[in-house]
Amino acid sequence: MGADDECYMSIGGGESDKYIVNITFDKVSFHNLVVPSKTDAIEKLVVGEQEGNYSARMCVNLETALLAAQTFTVSGQLQISLSWEEEKEFAVSSNKI
Repeated sequence: MGADDECYMSIGGGESDKYIVNITFDKVSFHNLVVPSKTDAIEKLVVGEQEGNYSARMCVNLETALLAAQTFTVSGQLQISLSWEEEKEFAVSSNKI
């Protein structure tokens, strides 16, 4: 879901009631929805038709994912009653000499 090219929310997964949710407002910083009480154990989850390894903290249930989605679609903001961790994507530049 997106407001524009810079601001969007992604939700993936679904198997075994596990979803990955993230939001970016600028395509540089990404806010991952997390469950702080979970461990950093690795869980396998199919997202975008591809299996990947994700921290158990990032695997939320459908109810939580829908609450985050509802808030984002109505206000374009993070649901403040949920826990979010910010992750920055680093651009790699290459200088040819």
